[in-house]
Amino acid sequence: MARVFRRMLLGLGVSLSLLGRTPPPWEAARLQAVAQARNGHVAAGIAALEGLHQRHPGDPLVTGDLVVLLRLAGRNRDIATLTSNLPSGALPDYALLDWARALRDEHQYARAARGLEGRWQALGLPGRILDAMLLLEAGHPTEAAVRLPSPRAPGLRPVDLADMAYVERRLGHPARALAICQDALASAPADPHALREEVFALSDLGAKGLALEVARAHPGLVDAASQQNLSAEAAASGVRIALQERGRLEDARRFDLRQQPLLQALAHLRAHLGTFPAGSPQALRTRYDEIFTLRSLGRMAEAVAAYEALPQHPRQACPAVLRTIPFYVRHAAADAYAELHHPRQALALYEALLKEDPQAGLDLSVSCYYALLDDEAYGKAHRLLLRLHRTVPAWRATTPPSWNPDRTQVEFLWAMDAAYNRRGTVGLARMRALVARAPGNGGLLDALATLERWQGWPEHARKTTRLAEAYAPGTKDTRINEAEDSRDLEDFRSWGRQIQALARDFPEDSGVQRSLEQWQDRRRCTLASEAETGDSRGQSAGGSPVTGTRDQDWHTRLAGPWSEAGWRPFLDQHLAWSLFPEGGRSYNRLGLGTEWRGGRRHAWALVSQDQLTGRHTGVSGGWSQWLGDPWQIVAQGSTYSLDTPLRAKAADISGRALSASLLWRPDGSRSARLGAGLLALSDGNRRLDLSTGMTQRLQASAHHLTTGGMAISYEHNTRPGGPYFNPLHSASAMLRVEHAWTTWRRFDRSFTQDFRISVGYAWQAGFATRPVSDLFYGHTWALTRTWSLHYGVGWSSNVYDGGREHRLRGTIGFGGTF
Repeated sequence: MARVFRRMLLGLGVSLSLLGRTPPPWEAARLQAVAQARNGHVAAGIAALEGLHQRHPGDPLVTGDLVVLLRLAGRNRDIATLTSNLPSGALPDYALLDWARALRDEHQYARAARGLEGRWQALGLPGRILDAMLLLEAGHPTEAAVRLPSPRAPGLRPVDLADMAYVERRLGHPARALAICQDALASAPADPHALREEVFALSDLGAKGLALEVARAHPGLVDAASQQNLSAEAAASGVRIALQERGRLEDARRFDLRQQPLLQALAHLRAHLGTFPAGSPQALRTRYDEIFTLRSLGRMAEAVAAYEALPQHPRQACPAVLRTIPFYVRHAAADAYAELHHPRQALALYEALLKEDPQAGLDLSVSCYYALLDDEAYGKAHRLLLRLHRTVPAWRATTPPSWNPDRTQVEFLWAMDAAYNRRGTVGLARMRALVARAPGNGGLLDALATLERWQGWPEHARKTTRLAEAYAPGTKDTRINEAEDSRDLEDFRSWGRQIQALARDFPEDSGVQRSLEQWQDRRRCTLASEAETGDSRGQSAGGSPVTGTRDQDWHTRLAGPWSEAGWRPFLDQHLAWSLFPEGGRSYNRLGLGTEWRGGRRHAWALVSQDQLTGRHTGVSGGWSQWLGDPWQIVAQGSTYSLDTPLRAKAADISGRALSASLLWRPDGSRSARLGAGLLALSDGNRRLDLSTGMTQRLQASAHHLTTGGMAISYEHNTRPGGPYFNPLHSASAMLRVEHAWTTWRRFDRSFTQDFRISVGYAWQAGFATRPVSDLFYGHTWALTRTWSLHYGVGWSSNVYDGGREHRLRGTIGFGGTF
């Protein structure tokens, strides 16, 4: 206060000398009012000066003294009202700073700046700094920057430096502001103004936690609302820092620790949340950041629950209310909905966000694309991708132009989209072209390996995965590819080791968890059962039935868990029954077997008997092996073959069988097969079967798959005739078209309709070539990830011994793991 009055008295002397005037009659009263205020009676002094001002409004010294005392009393609004019609030039210099500061506190920045115009030089460094502050706040940052003095100017007090720091911070230079604050605090460590500016400069620099520490170390430095804001921002900043740290840990391949920074950030968020008043902006901000953090941690169910618990009630909110929730929070919630297999909710958010900001980052469009796939809207997803493919530029407008990484992501999706729509050859060609442009990109090589594996080429995929590992060792995608390559190559031990390690490092990844479940299925029992029943009608030239009138076939296999060495036991039951003119004929074979699988090789052996009576014991077995990716050989044999006709078995004729086949599958869209079999019957007949066939994909999309094919078979018997159908020669040639329509699908559950039609010709020794045909319509239900049910009805027309048989059949089957 003493400093205030010294300034008033100094101002008085200067003013009188400059005005060169004689003191007016009321001068004694003015000086007495000032003395009252100086002696601690500020209110009395103000009252006396207000009376003088009413009687002598034109006296600048009375007005100046009144402004100074009103400012001292904190009556800024009265100063603004008192001087509303007074030209700023009418105020003496000693009162001008108090007047300008009072107007600034009343947010009348432009008026105060106009009042200092042309006079700030006379007010020294404080006046110059105050003018800069007012210009900045009045919306003239360029002029404010010019007005600031050098922080090294002599005579600057700590409060002046703090004001300069405020201007620099508001101009977007927090580093300069922090440096100026440190200069002020070097001479006045406890200066509250400098400390406060240090807090905000640290906050603007991103050091939210340090800013909060300074504020907490000096109670009262910032108001409660500002400290709560700092607390919320510090917690949010911790999330951003945690994300960066997670990226660093992933780059260092420390996947076991990758989530620790985010878990700590989540704990800090929740600790801070408890300090905020319920319903406060800071509490709501922290809840927003909690949702984002939960999504980043992969804790999707918690993220959705936290999102739906927001006070805006997002599940019922209208679009206008939803827009009050920050963009990044709605994006995180949409990601969580998508991961939890709720694509409709995810799409509603994604599409609203894209409409709200069409220039949002590519990640949002990509997320929307995948949500459309999950919602089975493949056409709409393709149109979205087509728009991105047309609009995302390949080059950035820099000097010189630089490649746009967003374009690489679009090209990646362009290749994957073809594969998602079951056009794997097209997808492979696109991905190979992309890899050719960036041969050292490990991510693209991983994608190429995935597409090769989807084509049925695990050997190719493993080579590509190893190349990706050479360029980018230890990445998540490469490790996933290694595990899935091991699975498809039937290196089950490696698969188990790799997928368990991945599940420990990425427990939130749904793809990893799915592969882990598939591996764990090997430790469970499986059951597969299928039954077929048929009814035949037909007449030969002589008027007698040409074949049985009814037939049934039922095959069931119950298999145990796989051992570590690749073995598992199984029980097998096979029932066949037909009704012939002479009566019913049947067999019911029950057996116990074991099988081994590994390295794309499969071996099995089975011992079976008729209804476990000890009669007609037979041993059967087989072997199959892939020779690289395209070729597979299969060989099997039996000492008591189930290919023996039922009528032959009724005549106590048994058979031993041996067969082999060769499969060629160059890719997922076509295949060819060549087979030969020999059935040696106990009546001396030797039945030789030769067959060949091929399939070719004719049309493919996400929900429709059409396949065409042909099959040729030939049979020769060395002893024709006998109690069973046994011509010397017979042959057939068939063309087949099959269409599968995935009518409904929701992730692991689906409903597919199957349509098949086969037409061709059959020939039998001694009879003319006749047309034959076969029709089938069926349903397949995928009930869960591992259980399915299928059924269907078929009709066929065949010829035997010159007579035509029409057969109606029905099938039903189910299978799964338990």
